[in-house]
Amino acid sequence: MKVMTERPAIKAITVITTITIITFVIGLLLLSKFQTEIFKIISNWGYIGVFIVVFIVDMLPHPIGPEVAFIQGNILELKLITVTVVALCASIGASFVDYFIGKFFYSFVVKKEKTDRYTLFYHKHGHYALILAALTPVPYVPFCWLSGSFGYRLDRFIYFAIIPRMIRILFVALLFNLFW
Repeated sequence: MKVMTERPAIKAITVITTITIITFVIGLLLLSKFQTEIFKIISNWGYIGVFIVVFIVDMLPHPIGPEVAFIQGNILELKLITVTVVALCASIGASFVDYFIGKFFYSFVVKKEKTDRYTLFYHKHGHYALILAALTPVPYVPFCWLSGSFGYRLDRFIYFAIIPRMIRILFVALLFNLFW
């Protein structure tokens, strides 16, 4: 019986991992093209472009982080404080959307079956992965998806994912302010 209840979790984790790897590889292969398009979007749309870029960047697992908005915004002489606030709002919004995508995706794949072992493991140790992904170049999006998938409490998600992500963005903005 244990094998039957764990199979949907393995299926969900496999699909999330596959999507992550594929989008990450595509992102690496097309990195210069993406950077050119990001520059065009921000130069044409200004702060709205910053929001769009950061929101999309934080929706897909690829090697481009929300910091790209600071680089492009600085080149275009946008105000750093405004770029930072817009990037924070976009990143927070994208994180919540990712969380709820994971919740929807998992309920669609699992069809109300229990996956106690994986859920318990994620609830016990997921905060380490969330903090690591939010603060480092480790792909952040899959952990947002997994948090929603395994029913990680929203308040814990905010505490262990969104707040560290905000700290990262603020830290990068501070570095830009000091050294750029």
